[in-house]
Amino acid sequence: MMEPKKIIKQINERADISFTLHDLRRTFCSVAETIGVGTYTLKRLLNHKTSRSDVTAGYTVLTAEELREPADRICKRLSEYAGVKSCSDESSLGQLTKQLANLSKEQRLELMSALLA
Repeated sequence: MMEPKKIIKQINERADISFTLHDLRRTFCSVAETIGVGTYTLKRLLNHKTSRSDVTAGYTVLTAEELREPADRICKRLSEYAGVKSCSDESSLGQLTKQLANLSKEQRLELMSALLA
């Protein structure tokens, strides 16, 4: 990872605005709150530590895969605010996989037999 201070300074100068990395973290957090991301999930996404007195946090274990969905939802909302079509256009294969997952067993069997015919 490289130091972003020079790049941020260039963006601030060219766009005639002023922001810091902490401003971006606050925006991320605010957007997460507006779309209903849970407190413990948000703490993990921000890499915040929980206090020792927070017993519930000790029971909350979230993997990177489990954090991907809320992070994608935040990204999508930020993209909408920015007027960008999509944060990461899902591949056709990913879309097809989701559609197949929603089919019943009978529908999948019918599809398989139609494809093999």
